[in-house]
Amino acid sequence: MKKLALLLLITILLFGCGSKSSKSSSDSNETPTNFTTCDELNSFVQYYSYSDLKAKWGEGKIDEPWDESGVGEMKMKVNVTWSNILCNGKPVTIMFTNAHSGIADAFEKTPNLFDGIFCDNYK
Repeated sequence: MKKLALLLLITILLFGCGSKSSKSSSDSNETPTNFTTCDELNSFVQYYSYSDLKAKWGEGKIDEPWDESGVGEMKMKVNVTWSNILCNGKPVTIMFTNAHSGIADAFEKTPNLFDGIFCDNYK
């Protein structure tokens, strides 16, 4: 019986009691803030809305909304830049659709759904 207890104690000391694996899994759940490529950044942000990313990264600098159509169709977009989030060492700018119900509020700064990222700045 003593040999079994000693063997169990040695096994626990050699392999640990699992605290390392739970720490590793909690580390992997951290929100990334530094990306090395545009593809890596895109893979992370493409399924998030502005409010999701704001909850993870904090408030970004919201630019003035603009009409993507360029002909007055009111396909409004808005760019948001996070200076604390980097891609290849540069602050990240992400384009979102601008939530609006009509012309009266089309130029309000209300980023909504992910629409794209500006990769030329990150190459």
